[in-house]
Amino acid sequence: MLALIAFAALGCRTAPVSHDTGWGSFEEMDIVEGPALHTLGDAALDCTFASQRPDALCPTPRTCLEHLVRRPNAPDGVYVIDPDGDELGAAPFEVTCDMASGGFTLIDGALIRAQGWMSFEEFGGEALGEVGWLGDDSFILDPVSDEGCFTVAVRGTARLPFTFEEWRGSWLGGASSEASQHDDVHGEVGWGEPPDDCRGYVKFGTERLESKIGGEWGMHWNSWLYGERAWSWAQERLPASQELRWEVADQGSPEDVVVSEIQIWVR
Repeated sequence: MLALIAFAALGCRTAPVSHDTGWGSFEEMDIVEGPALHTLGDAALDCTFASQRPDALCPTPRTCLEHLVRRPNAPDGVYVIDPDGDELGAAPFEVTCDMASGGFTLIDGALIRAQGWMSFEEFGGEALGEVGWLGDDSFILDPVSDEGCFTVAVRGTARLPFTFEEWRGSWLGGASSEASQHDDVHGEVGWGEPPDDCRGYVKFGTERLESKIGGEWGMHWNSWLYGERAWSWAQERLPASQELRWEVADQGSPEDVVVSEIQIWVR
């Protein structure tokens, strides 16, 4: 195996090979240096480097990156992936792949809901408003507290079936009524930590990234005055993660948030 990886580093070509994994057949492919091959698994490496390998022995790729390693000239588009392996667990499903940027997988609201990746939980209190999906690609997080500084919070967590270490993307945050207020001024507060100044918060990140640097709204805003606000960020590396988290805390004033137009690319 080490010898094969060494050949890849030299930019060698494989001998003609044919695959039927959703993107047709091809006669040869270049070995690229960019993707981290050690993350792909022995089966994927065998299918990438073997001179002749029967199609039936090549498993469905687990990610867009694995598709790209098998076929470096693969175009952008819709591909079939099977993150937990053939004939195991969940069935294969279609995703949109950005191959031009290096094998990124699109995570949007429709995919999260269709695959059942999202879970909702509350903590710090028992009173909740509406929590859950509003449509095919949007959901609401609506904690409801009594008067005063008693914190009630709710979190939506999308747990993906694969790990990612790079991302870019955007989503929109709005509200369900004109009474809603949003105080996104608590970048120092970790997941599930109550603020101490009678103001709630809106947070987004991963299980290992408590508050996405560069994405904070950083202001108090009302839905009737500002409408929806975009949370967006450029491509960056982050600690290896499997979760996307949204969290909203309420400390007296209405703090519901409607999350929509999720467009998050991960690799």
